[in-house]
Amino acid sequence: MSLIDRLNAITAFEDQIDEAQAVSEALEGVSEPTLLPAILAMYERNAEEDDFGVFHAFSNWIEELEPESDVAGSTVAAHIAASVHRRPMWKTCELLSMMVPADQAAEALLGALSRDDLTESGRECAASTLGELVEEADPPLSEAMVGRIQVVLGA
Repeated sequence: MSLIDRLNAITAFEDQIDEAQAVSEALEGVSEPTLLPAILAMYERNAEEDDFGVFHAFSNWIEELEPESDVAGSTVAAHIAASVHRRPMWKTCELLSMMVPADQAAEALLGALSRDDLTESGRECAASTLGELVEEADPPLSEAMVGRIQVVLGA
């Protein structure tokens, strides 16, 4: 079974932790950016999980990619932003802060916060990451963007 098939098969992370660990180990030394969408989709399917170790192994692999590298007609940064927009979780929000330009990251987070189907943990993750962007973005966010964020966050 290919790595993409194995990633796609991880639907209940805690129940499949041994397979997730095996897939993360199989990624070592693999430099194939086309795996990124499958890893992000696996994160999205398991967004409510909190396995630091295995999730961290996958994110280490993602961090080796160049944010502007082409992946399936888009960039690594755009794939991460789109994933956060669909279903923010702590690990993708962390990747967003590190690999996506601040304005693009803020748009993804604002989009996520506008979703009716956002979970409480997803809402907390997106709001917290937005607050961090306002404080720490380098270069700083535009005044207009900060204003939009403040309205959404009720600040």
